[in-house]
Amino acid sequence: MKSQSPNLFKFISMGLVRLACAHHMIMKRLLACASMSALLLCADFATAQMTISLDKTSYDSTEDIIASWTNGPGNPADWIGIYPRGITPSSGSSGWLYVNGTQSVTIGVVDGSVTFAPSFLPGPGSWTAWYLLDDGYTPATEGVEFDIDIDDNFDSFSLDKASYESSEDIVVSWTNGPNNPTDWIGIYPRGITPSSGSSAWLYVNGTQSATVGVVDGSVTFTPADLPGLGDWTAWYLLNDGYTPTAEGVDFSIANVIASIVSFSSSSQFIGNAPINLRWSLDDAGGNIPIQSLTIEDGINPPIDVKGLTSIDVNPAGNAEYTLNLNDSDDTRQIKVFKDAGNTVAFSLDKTTFTTGENVVVSWADAAGDPYDLNGIYKLGDTPGAVSATSWNYLDGTQVGGGSFPSGSMSFAPFPDGDYFAVLLLNDGNSVAQGPIRFTVGTGSEGPAFVVNSIRRIHGIEGEPYTGKLGAYARSAIGSSLTFSKLEGPDWLTVSPDGTLSGEPGSRDIGPNVFTIQVSDFSSDTALTTLAIEVFTPGTVHLPRLKLLSFNIWVGTGNVSDGYNKGLDSILISDADIVAVCENNGRAGDWANDLGWHVFELGSDNAVLSRYPITATFTAGSTAGSTVRITDSPLRQIHFWSCHLTAYPYGPYDIRDTNAPDAARVTVGLAAESNSGRISQVSNILSRATSQLTAADVTPVFLLGDFNCPSHLDWTPGTAAAGQHFGLVIDWPVTRATENAGMIDAYRVVHPDPVIHPGNTWTPIDLNDVQDRIDMVQFKGASLSVIDCRVFTTIPQGRWPSDHAGVLAEFAVAPVDADSDGLHDAWEVANFGSITTQDSSGNSDRDLLDNFGELGFGTNPNDPVDSAPLRTSFEGNEFQITYRRIAGGSEENGVYTVEGIRYLIELSSDLRNWEPTAGRSNPIGTPLAVGKRIEEATYQINSEIGNDQVFIRIHLESVAP
Repeated sequence: MKSQSPNLFKFISMGLVRLACAHHMIMKRLLACASMSALLLCADFATAQMTISLDKTSYDSTEDIIASWTNGPGNPADWIGIYPRGITPSSGSSGWLYVNGTQSVTIGVVDGSVTFAPSFLPGPGSWTAWYLLDDGYTPATEGVEFDIDIDDNFDSFSLDKASYESSEDIVVSWTNGPNNPTDWIGIYPRGITPSSGSSAWLYVNGTQSATVGVVDGSVTFTPADLPGLGDWTAWYLLNDGYTPTAEGVDFSIANVIASIVSFSSSSQFIGNAPINLRWSLDDAGGNIPIQSLTIEDGINPPIDVKGLTSIDVNPAGNAEYTLNLNDSDDTRQIKVFKDAGNTVAFSLDKTTFTTGENVVVSWADAAGDPYDLNGIYKLGDTPGAVSATSWNYLDGTQVGGGSFPSGSMSFAPFPDGDYFAVLLLNDGNSVAQGPIRFTVGTGSEGPAFVVNSIRRIHGIEGEPYTGKLGAYARSAIGSSLTFSKLEGPDWLTVSPDGTLSGEPGSRDIGPNVFTIQVSDFSSDTALTTLAIEVFTPGTVHLPRLKLLSFNIWVGTGNVSDGYNKGLDSILISDADIVAVCENNGRAGDWANDLGWHVFELGSDNAVLSRYPITATFTAGSTAGSTVRITDSPLRQIHFWSCHLTAYPYGPYDIRDTNAPDAARVTVGLAAESNSGRISQVSNILSRATSQLTAADVTPVFLLGDFNCPSHLDWTPGTAAAGQHFGLVIDWPVTRATENAGMIDAYRVVHPDPVIHPGNTWTPIDLNDVQDRIDMVQFKGASLSVIDCRVFTTIPQGRWPSDHAGVLAEFAVAPVDADSDGLHDAWEVANFGSITTQDSSGNSDRDLLDNFGELGFGTNPNDPVDSAPLRTSFEGNEFQITYRRIAGGSEENGVYTVEGIRYLIELSSDLRNWEPTAGRSNPIGTPLAVGKRIEEATYQINSEIGNDQVFIRIHLESVAP
């Protein structure tokens, strides 16, 4: 407990009398005990008089590090361990030596030193050296901090250019290198720090056989050596190891010719308003130069649109526009039309048809070519680019022949929708007459948003904001969409293609809500709301995090319209980060459409995130990413997306085995052993060792398709209920994650597997063996599970996978980097920094210290802003109302939110306090009284009689 702030009230039959707060006296006692403990600990170290030191505090990555000590215990198995700064030794180190300077025990050394060569060191970063006792993790003295930097002696390490075509050589050069024969150049995916096998490599002599060192030199990677298209980093690595001796150099391998990604218009038919033409290019983020970009209509001079993304045009009649990149390196066309209506030369018998009516087309004075034709198109389709909904040559057949300059033909009824008719010359190469728009029945469905409201990533006051909305809406007629902002703060601009841009100011701090409209080529529109919360720098706190485990069944390729069904599933889930399995490139496409971030590893696993990915790592085919949720204050998570081997699958082998139960258990466990899943998860956990050790600082998540059951599901309870073949099995993969400290989110929310089996395999065949093989696992004291559920509930049968998803929502405690019991964002908002106050401070000299002001939602700089308690008394029961931070969880009358626990306590003498847990019940719905602050009312079920009773709201810190 870091602090407590009881507000004390005396309750008597005549009313309520406020008493003084005893908080400061209590705090002095707590602090005195803490100080005494610290002094005793220091005295113990002083008696031992042991010291450990390093020869300096900052090293280049090529330097030896000498750790020395005096008055050591003299144990042969004592050792020096190197750990990331901030990590207290409790498991494997990043580098180590026994006190004899080797990794084999021989003799103890009371006064001595060991030398860590670069090959024994973990690489650049901030580290701590510890003297540890007897092959264990108990420090004999305080650790010594140091830094390893990239080698400053390197004069240069460079590539001959930054972007290459796939057919080009890549030349890597350096000067003043270390001159080691086994130094090597490794190529890794961009964002991956070397720690295991590279995508391509050469020794410094230019071959894959070490011979001599090279101080100043270069190596050439031929196309056959290179990993293929993508973004990469070249590293100079030391002595057959993974220690960088210079900063990596980023480069790209691509087809470096820029291309047109899209070219569309705001309308297909000319009306009273200008038509907006817009486009997007693939120019490798601006790295591929654009020589020229023009729009031509075949009549007027070309329009130079280089550097633009859209223009408005006002054609008088039918027109075709061509976007021309780099003098025809790439071209795209758009046709727009003017509704001609019925004329003597071309007409329909009407322009509004009831459902089931034939459509009659008439023409006169046509050229009479035997391959002229009449075509009917859906609104949004373009003749020449899309096949007609229905068509016939003018002879009434689809064979053609003869000359029919005048005539009529009848088309069978069309489904309800919006269409147009045209007379096309010579097999449809150009429009001779029309088009004429017409409607059947109720017409086409208008555009629609996938979700009723859109939640976008937060904004920061004074910083540019960008985003995309294009993926959030669909057109039933397949046309391009046009977005606009109807209402909302002025700072945000919504471009016609849905691109968001702007910069929020001081007046925009807090929730921002916008009304967004979308339209397509039909006459209908759709509306949704867009929510963006804006923070001042240093005050960001996002209390919720939603994660989705999503196996997308071979890239959604096994269902019709799989791309949109998968995208819709993500939007409807409202997930912040998605673990994608069986990816096949889908996550990258979705990230582009959403304006999100992505790390794809091969064709299987990917991490798709609305928040920035700042680092990536791998364990076999498992993809991992560090995701920055907020940067002011900094809150990051480590997120792994796994897809373990599918076969052999234990439940299938058990199903197919006719034997006693014990033998069937053996068969199931043998399948696990033979599948490779145990070694795969062991590899993941090994690669994540340092992350898991520091999970209370940076939480760790492991999501994906485990392809195996959980030991939490095959229990005596499920066996007694006849589930899972009546067997109890301690499945080793999930047992391994549990032993590593990870928690199964689904079983936190649904602890009884009999009532809530949580099956994710398989929703498409309920006759198959049902089991829970897709999971969300986590570790981190700052996390608590709000909800976790099996996720397949997409409307209209649009679920695109043979697996169910798993959707988990977590509460995330605010950052408290200085561990003073106060949320950093709250401190910055109220005091300007995290260093000027602590939880016991009371700058406004009222009855609440800072911890109390935080918990009760009052202003710590305003003594008038109080946290009133309201009470009422009826018979032998009374009610109390108090203020608190919103969004927490309730259990037995005890409320917990963001590392603060609210306790209602009673006392008869102000000395002995009794919690009312189990006797205090919330009444009604809390009332919002400020930003994330609410008032809650409880009924206290306790007999009062004629005795006086004191009541207080007691705050405890339960933050990690």
